[in-house]
Amino acid sequence: MKNLSVFIITLLFLSLTAAPAELKVGSYNLRTNVPRDLPFNSWKQRAPRCLEVLKAEKFDIFGTQETQKCHIDTITSIGYKAIGLPRENKKNAEYSTIFYNPEILELEKTETFWLSETPDVTGSKSWNTACPRICTVGYFTHKASGKIFVYVNTHLDHKSRLAREKGIELIIKYLKKFKLDYPYILTGDFNARPDSEVYKKISGFMSDARHISEKTLPGAKQTYHAYRADPAKRRLSVPIDYIFVNDNAVKVKTFQVIDDFKNGFASSDHFPVAATIVLK
Repeated sequence: MKNLSVFIITLLFLSLTAAPAELKVGSYNLRTNVPRDLPFNSWKQRAPRCLEVLKAEKFDIFGTQETQKCHIDTITSIGYKAIGLPRENKKNAEYSTIFYNPEILELEKTETFWLSETPDVTGSKSWNTACPRICTVGYFTHKASGKIFVYVNTHLDHKSRLAREKGIELIIKYLKKFKLDYPYILTGDFNARPDSEVYKKISGFMSDARHISEKTLPGAKQTYHAYRADPAKRRLSVPIDYIFVNDNAVKVKTFQVIDDFKNGFASSDHFPVAATIVLK
């Protein structure tokens, strides 16, 4: 009986002193490096602005969209590791990359599937999508607490509504294999407004971090700004980039759309979206 009491007290002590599984997560459409953005918004010009954001925010893990090798090389130069496959086998192909801090997180496994009727086929397309679309998945261990979670990052099609709806259905089907109390996080550029069918489908399964956060930090309302510093000149007044969590297993402490305009210039044509979360 005495040994049992000591064992219970030890367990209680360990549970009270274990490191909290708190993470800073984000979604960040980096904007492809395209000639029409010259001279001010080429990646060469924007890379220092992006690194300034990342050094200030200190994300533990974040998903990016429109990512190319030039972006990956820049961001990994400051200590992040990257996972994810290109969406097709061609030069300057885009990735839906997951970047993570290897000092905080241990990568256990990674997967990529295509948002198509043949999700295992590289470069596959369906539903009139404008281009191949992918979903990158990472299984991670939070080193300090030992807690395991799944991080999913995607970029839904910008032209085909059907492709967006079928794509999010595939992602939901993938996530449904996990138990409700298993932590999973979904980030991405959904190219979908909050009143869209896509948003309704995913919000019926997961929670928008914006709406369950204990605190919303100052920032922008919309996430796509097309390099327009003046909010009155932006076409969209609502978000299309999101962070979703299963709130059975993830608590959201803070949420923010980071307005990173300085002297009329930003790091991308989208604002980064950030949340501080706790794995329950």
